[in-house]
Amino acid sequence: MTDDYTPPADPLIGMLLDGRYRVDERIARGGMATVYRARDERLDRVVAVKVLHLHLAEDESFRDRFTREALAAARLSHPNVVNVFDQGQQAGVCYLVLEYVPGQTLRHLLHQQGRLTPQVALEVLSQVLEGLAAAHQAGLMHRDLKPENILLSPDGRVKIADFGLARAVESSTSATSALIGTVAYLSPELLRRGTADERSDIYALGIMLFEMLTGEQPFTGSAPAQVAFQHANDEVPLPSSIVHTLPAELDDLVVWATRADPQDRPANATDLFEETRRVQSELALPVGSYRALRALLAHAAAGDRSLNATEVLRPTMVAPAVSAAPPSPTSAIAKLPTVTPPLPVAGADDRGDGGDGHSADTPDDDATAAHEPVVPEASTAAAAPVVADSGEDPESERDAVDAVLTRVQTRRRRGWSITAVVVVVTVLLAAAGWFLGDGPGARLTVPNVAGATLEDAQRVLADAGIDSTQAQANSLDVPAGQVIGTDPSAGSRVPKDASVSVVVSLGPRMIALPDVVGSKADLADDALAQAGFVVSDDRAEQFDDKVDSGSVIGVTGSDGSMVKASTELAERTQLGLVVSLGAVPAVSGQSLADATTHLQDVGLKVSSSEAFHDTVPAGSVISAAPDKKPVHKGDTIRLVVSKGPEMVTVPDVSGQTLNDARATLRAAGLDGTSNFPEQAIPLSTKSYWDVVTVSGTDPAAGTSVKKGTTVKMNGSLFDAF
Repeated sequence: MTDDYTPPADPLIGMLLDGRYRVDERIARGGMATVYRARDERLDRVVAVKVLHLHLAEDESFRDRFTREALAAARLSHPNVVNVFDQGQQAGVCYLVLEYVPGQTLRHLLHQQGRLTPQVALEVLSQVLEGLAAAHQAGLMHRDLKPENILLSPDGRVKIADFGLARAVESSTSATSALIGTVAYLSPELLRRGTADERSDIYALGIMLFEMLTGEQPFTGSAPAQVAFQHANDEVPLPSSIVHTLPAELDDLVVWATRADPQDRPANATDLFEETRRVQSELALPVGSYRALRALLAHAAAGDRSLNATEVLRPTMVAPAVSAAPPSPTSAIAKLPTVTPPLPVAGADDRGDGGDGHSADTPDDDATAAHEPVVPEASTAAAAPVVADSGEDPESERDAVDAVLTRVQTRRRRGWSITAVVVVVTVLLAAAGWFLGDGPGARLTVPNVAGATLEDAQRVLADAGIDSTQAQANSLDVPAGQVIGTDPSAGSRVPKDASVSVVVSLGPRMIALPDVVGSKADLADDALAQAGFVVSDDRAEQFDDKVDSGSVIGVTGSDGSMVKASTELAERTQLGLVVSLGAVPAVSGQSLADATTHLQDVGLKVSSSEAFHDTVPAGSVISAAPDKKPVHKGDTIRLVVSKGPEMVTVPDVSGQTLNDARATLRAAGLDGTSNFPEQAIPLSTKSYWDVVTVSGTDPAAGTSVKKGTTVKMNGSLFDAF
């Protein structure tokens, strides 16, 4: 490979989609799609076009789900939600047309700024909540709220992206380490039961607020399972435990939004929005103004972090004025250096004038109170010659010098007191060091034993000097018998005599399969998902004359076999639905053309053969039967088409006895009858049919009649003698 290698150009650049969207530039690429800036040539506006990656676009079931979710999101129109304008497919390209939002994501801002001031964080949160409240009122959930999906425009407007598309993705992707960004915002009920409602979105927003205020996520780990375990089992810590200057009102807001039990959270985004407004008012933060956010975004675009940084103002020493003349003792006292007390630190939650996010520049009144000047000892040594040459009254001078010396001696005595205090404190600190290091107050670090067996975990903890107990819990990710984690979690500091609980996996929770046979497919899908199962979008369909079209015939397991209701299955087991297409159309009696059309319209193939039939008119279907059962789309239905009745010619049986003539007629597919009874002739051993000869038939010989017709044989008894 040479150094001048040029990667191939993006084939979508310059493409015209749907005859109106001209693709100009690629602006982002993610795990699901690539986003381009494009121009809508019909409406002359800039739009964003999100193009699905090829492996997703080739999946028909995913495309169908993607389209349904996109249409649902398109019905939601709100200033704080990225609008969906259009969707389509062209030459294998599956795409969405979205509102173009210049700016950056919240994730990018957090990477750049670290953490946000409370004013900016609540400005972002309140706008997200306004958009989310509109969605919740429309019956829509987001399912994947995270900083990557929050867009910030330069004018301070916040918009939620990818609304409603998470469900399409979750049905076609598997959990891998790439999901760690999503796992960081998943609610306990999603991790435990696989169920979600509006309160799951609220939990994700609570985690986002924690991250905006502190600059870090509440739970981290080297594997998604560790993060998920903490979300499912641990309480979210207080933001003030990390940033100590944060007020309690913000702690309360995060705690309410991230309660483990959904019942304890706000019911929807509207409730949390109203509480956010109350907190902004209580903290005297501007409401409805986004000046602080606009200012931060403007500085962030310029690479300046000053508006969001913690500003430290150092103590200022006021130097004495320098005089050419020797100072007098009193003037020396007056001009001794004055130590101004340290100004307060302007933390991330300080509010400048006008609410524009600036740190406070002026210390509080208490901090500027006058302090007594401090006289350094070196100044007293230089004071004697100054007094001798002052020219003022010696007595006054001595009084002034005595006053200075008295102050110095007082400070020296104060210095000895301080020294004594330092010694005592040193001894106490040494004692505390022993108490906390090797004594009863020592604290030990809990090692990471996730994934180990119980025996190995207990041994590792024992080696670390920590006692342990055993607990059990269900886990989707950790096999039965392996350790999920510990309580307190790995890395925690625990007292020397504390006991750590080792949580061992029981494997997935076992759940009884609900009875959904006969239910509509969408209702069955929701019922199985609520129970804790994963339902494939790839539904099997077959014809059934007992179950209505669109209703469930049965549920299949991962091996494709039918599973009976009430069967115990592991949580998150992949299930499939077998859905009825209704009965195979009844086509008997129809013409071959009509029958073929009706069967092909429902996805069936047709083969045909012909047969004679006495009652079904020629060209009409006598019967229809499948090649196999059950019948699926694409299977073949065999049609038997009538040729009408079979015709035969009446043979000439004249001169034959009635018995012989009847045999001849039967051989031709006809039957014979006569007026003569089939019984013995009186005073004879023979019957009439043995001796009477046929003189003619009705119909006459040579006539074409339907096969099976009964022919009347005429004859005379006298002709027999």
